[in-house]
Amino acid sequence: MLVHSLALQAVVMFTELIRENFRNSKLKQCLLPPLGELLYLIATQEEKKEHPGELWVVPAAAYTVLMRCLREGV
Repeated sequence: MLVHSLALQAVVMFTELIRENFRNSKLKQCLLPPLGELLYLIATQEEKKEHPGELWVVPAAAYTVLMRCLREGV
């Protein structure tokens, strides 16, 4: 449960940092890979369902920021 909470907090933190510094492409290049890795971790954990009662709720803003960065070519 602790890993679950920490991972989601990290997703929120990376998302906010990218949103606040959207025009800084160098910073985005540093922040996007760990955000992607966290989203991948969450997706693989969701597939495994190691803890059946646990639900990963990724903020929609994380996907929005990621897609916007990809669309604009970072």
